[in-house]
Amino acid sequence: MNVALKEWDAQIQILESGQTTLLIRKGGIVEQRGEFTLEHTKFWFYPTFLHQNHGELRNEFHGLLRENPQVGKVELRSYAEVIATYKLEDLPTIRQLETSNALNADALERKYHYRNKPYVHALLLRVYTTQPTILLETPEYAGCVSWVNFEQNIMPINPQPALPETVFLEQQKKLEAIL
Repeated sequence: MNVALKEWDAQIQILESGQTTLLIRKGGIVEQRGEFTLEHTKFWFYPTFLHQNHGELRNEFHGLLRENPQVGKVELRSYAEVIATYKLEDLPTIRQLETSNALNADALERKYHYRNKPYVHALLLRVYTTQPTILLETPEYAGCVSWVNFEQNIMPINPQPALPETVFLEQQKKLEAIL
């Protein structure tokens, strides 16, 4: 794989631990057309520390917020395969997802209303942890964008699913009933 999705480090930790399989996205500051698009269905997670906000995380995840332990470097330690994606335009449905993702209800509602475009994207992900690969952070990787393309293909080393297959399928079924 030579592509990564930038996401808060705390959210990545939560996905890696199997506490959730759902990622809610809206769009970044300099996204094309101002909105998130699913450009890839398999990607590395690129942990970001900028803009992490304890006020948007559910209370039980506040302890995961931390400063960047390797300034100037990027640690690729997990990747995801997109199982399904949903564009959600119904706020009551989105509110039902609070306990199925890392963000609290207020953050979900803010994302929903962001830029007066009432919707969010929900990504159902199969997450895998790997032996970390460390890259130097380059100016090309910088900025408030969702996707980063690497110059080289980076192969996962000893990937392990964040959740056993049966547990993942159970969570998938539960989420699909809501979505």
